[in-house]
Amino acid sequence: MVAVTRSPGATRWLRHPADAIVPGILGWCVVRPIRVAGPHNGGHDALWLRAIYVAGRDNYLRRVVNTVLRARTGVDIDAPLVRRLLDSQFPEAKSLPVGAHFEGRDCTVWRLGDHWAMRLPLHQQAASKQATETAWMPRIAKAWPFAAPVPVRVGRPSGDFPWAWTVVPWITGTPAHVSPLDRLGVAQLGAALRALHAPASPEAPRHPLRSLTLLQRSDEVAERIEALVATSAKSPWRLNASAAARVFRHGATSSRPAATWTHLDLHPGNILTNDGELAGIIDWSEAAAGDPASDLGQALILVGQDSWDALAIGYGDIDARAFARARAEGVYYCLAFAADANGARAAAGWAGLEALGVAHRTR
Repeated sequence: MVAVTRSPGATRWLRHPADAIVPGILGWCVVRPIRVAGPHNGGHDALWLRAIYVAGRDNYLRRVVNTVLRARTGVDIDAPLVRRLLDSQFPEAKSLPVGAHFEGRDCTVWRLGDHWAMRLPLHQQAASKQATETAWMPRIAKAWPFAAPVPVRVGRPSGDFPWAWTVVPWITGTPAHVSPLDRLGVAQLGAALRALHAPASPEAPRHPLRSLTLLQRSDEVAERIEALVATSAKSPWRLNASAAARVFRHGATSSRPAATWTHLDLHPGNILTNDGELAGIIDWSEAAAGDPASDLGQALILVGQDSWDALAIGYGDIDARAFARARAEGVYYCLAFAADANGARAAAGWAGLEALGVAHRTR
């Protein structure tokens, strides 16, 4: 649960004993927990929050949205459960020992022998996002020159576990925030993105936010800029709001090509390295049809300004319009990170904004 923080001026929006004021991406927001019955959540109760976003120096009302607070499965995911699921649905895997496991925000991953892993979602939202990985990745990943956890088996929901789960190749590597890519690795990432950015069919999924055009996100970006300026007064960072808006506007008014397949979440934890080279790209739950500049913008932040040329060498031709859109996408991505309550994510967001020339550190 997030810690409750009181914000002067925002208290006037409290309307219920259960209301609380918490920091949100757009500024401060009032949240009210609402319990939703099991049928809406795979047989488990879900906790929903009615959030009234309040942003800006005067804490004025921005909008009312409904958002889900990730609810855990209610199932203890342990080695015996993993073994039972495998043996009941894929008896050919009985010889694979269940090894160490790693838990993220959305999924838990269990090693299966030396070459495979099992991914189980931890909440309904993560389970719903598996559709791209299970339905599309086996088709679009056949010619990729890089490693990715493409599902080889899809487990069915059962009495033991309420959602589908997958068996995927295990990719050995270290997250890029621990062991960064060297220039060769950056060029390999560029080549990987070029291979990924194949035309997407009209039936391909669209991300509810990141597949939108930059112009369609312009109001959201304006709100993020205003909120970040207001909430960062006591931080060591300063955002040049006019520069951020200018970079975004320049990209938003550049023509956009036909949609391609895109990853849309290229933060350092999803890029694996091995001695500086690219070992693989993981977590494809956000993947959808979109502008290739979305991935390029996130990659610019990932590799740092000194390696932009190596990324371009690996990717191939990046014209001025694509580069303008990529910088705008980088601003969009970093604004969300910089406003995050998580210190590491916020630091990464500010560092990205600095690399884009729209923020600086004061101390």
